[in-house]
Amino acid sequence: MTTTANQTIPHFRGYFAAGVPGSFFHGRLFPRSSLHLMHTSTSLHWLSQMPEEILNNHSPVWNKGRIFYTNASDEVCKAYATQFEKDMEIFLDARAKELVGLVREVQVDSFNLPIYIPSAKEMTELVKRNSCFLIEGIELFKAFSANDVMTNGKTLTKHWRAALEGIISKHFGSGIVDELFDRFLKKMQEFSSQVQASLT
Repeated sequence: MTTTANQTIPHFRGYFAAGVPGSFFHGRLFPRSSLHLMHTSTSLHWLSQMPEEILNNHSPVWNKGRIFYTNASDEVCKAYATQFEKDMEIFLDARAKELVGLVREVQVDSFNLPIYIPSAKEMTELVKRNSCFLIEGIELFKAFSANDVMTNGKTLTKHWRAALEGIISKHFGSGIVDELFDRFLKKMQEFSSQVQASLT
């Protein structure tokens, strides 16, 4: 199912746009965790500066006779690409700090799944120690296999959501649940693709 931002954003809330002076290549422009949506259009292809070696007529990478890297040497193309990588690293780091995350770090640090999976030996010892019951037989359930993930990813995701949605909603709020399990399913599908690739 495909949705647009206009369909998913609640209309009853107030939304505010802001413009600030400065260059988005030189670090943060907004306070930490203050943006819910970041959009850039016709901007990121601009470099913060020209690679110095391209402008140096004593450099082997000097882009003599050209104003762009089209049809230039591999060294010139690499210099452009390297500058772009540096700029994007700064840009992405800054926006990551400015955007509001799905959950706060303190929420993650204070959450642990209340689940413990005992071994057959542990269960046997506990039942014997309790002495109220007699073990007639004990065996382990088969764990989910790689093949299960490949063929039943959606079913397994529903299984885990049914088990965990309550405690996750209680701790983090119900607003993250759909996104969380959508991402969980994507991870399952990625794992499935990796398994299939290893078998071919």
